[in-house]
Amino acid sequence: MKNKILTLSAAAVLALTGTLKAEVSSAAFLKIGAGAEAAALGGAYGAAAQGPDAIYWNPAGLAGSERAVTLTHTALYAEASHDFAAFTAKGFGGNLGAAITWLSYGSLNGRDINGLSAGGFSAEDMALSLAYARSINKDLNLGIAGKYIHSRIGGESGGGFALDAGATWATPVEGLKAALTAQNLGPEFKFSGDKRPLPQTYALGASYAGINKLELTLEGRTRPKDGDDELCLGAGYKAAKGLVLRAGYNSKAAKAGKSEDTKGLKTLDNLRGLSAGFGAELNTFKLDYAFTPYGELGNAQRITLSVKF
Repeated sequence: MKNKILTLSAAAVLALTGTLKAEVSSAAFLKIGAGAEAAALGGAYGAAAQGPDAIYWNPAGLAGSERAVTLTHTALYAEASHDFAAFTAKGFGGNLGAAITWLSYGSLNGRDINGLSAGGFSAEDMALSLAYARSINKDLNLGIAGKYIHSRIGGESGGGFALDAGATWATPVEGLKAALTAQNLGPEFKFSGDKRPLPQTYALGASYAGINKLELTLEGRTRPKDGDDELCLGAGYKAAKGLVLRAGYNSKAAKAGKSEDTKGLKTLDNLRGLSAGFGAELNTFKLDYAFTPYGELGNAQRITLSVKF
């Protein structure tokens, strides 16, 4: 049973990121992004990240943030769901953040070696994160986050620790920001006697807000342990006061759920890799929504509620 958690995590990531080949790394749920805003932008969020969601994408984005809390729910396939909750506040000369990520697979049916039912069981993945960020000067922010990772399937479980680090730089070009992030740095993840490396991720991104009412985002991401590369593009348009319309593209998501229906009449196959959503803000409250089609795998829908106080 010890390898089932790896299979389950891979299935969840397949449904959200387009991972099609066998993976070397474990704790694959760490690849699933946080927040509807980032999802609508195709995951191109390292340079644009701010507030509680930055704990996942780039802890440097916490610098200068107001005290806030955010809750995100993502509906996956069958009974599976992905949830993210985070909080940030000022402290120690910078900004502090805490977050929890929870991936639940719902009720599952076990099978023995003969394919016969072996009863039901449940499984989940979880990560607890603590982050700190600080502005070094008016242009440069640095951040770091440590996290505890835990996975359970039936009566077996495993855990580990990882570190994320990031930087954002406001370039001399007005409206242009660059970002560098490293995620999931740490020792091998241990699960029921099995040890595998974490999905170490390195990303370089940029955001440009120098066009009236429009913000463009770009990010390149690589996971050397899995031979896994990803290109993300995003755009946000301020359609009205307190309303932002978003769209994005993710090269890995474009590979997921390819349908045999080449005309795309029965599925959203032709829209794989694309994403769309919106953000609505009123006073201290903000609501974000994202929709991402994955062809025959189905669709992922995320909703985020944030409040500043």
